[in-house]
Amino acid sequence: MLDRKEAFNIMHGPNPFSIEYCQLDLKKETGGKKQFYPSVTLAKQSIPLSSGEGHEAKAFGKSKKPNHRNNLTLNIQLPGQQIRKVHVPLILKINGESVL
Repeated sequence: MLDRKEAFNIMHGPNPFSIEYCQLDLKKETGGKKQFYPSVTLAKQSIPLSSGEGHEAKAFGKSKKPNHRNNLTLNIQLPGQQIRKVHVPLILKINGESVL
């Protein structure tokens, strides 16, 4: 069993890790499915927006700042360069070990 600090040390390391977590979407009021990815890394860089998307976001007053600390989330990067948002309290396992 890992505590949260040990799990964060593994995730912030250079090596890929496996992760199992419970999905949650507050806007759609759905969740509860377990999701497993065998090889992911922590997304360390944001993906640049195309000029059209950036202007559109500014026009509607939306910010692209993820505010991970307040929302208790992090972004993981899948092998195909896809990014997924994970709620930290819903992480169940890292590298097959349960997270407390």
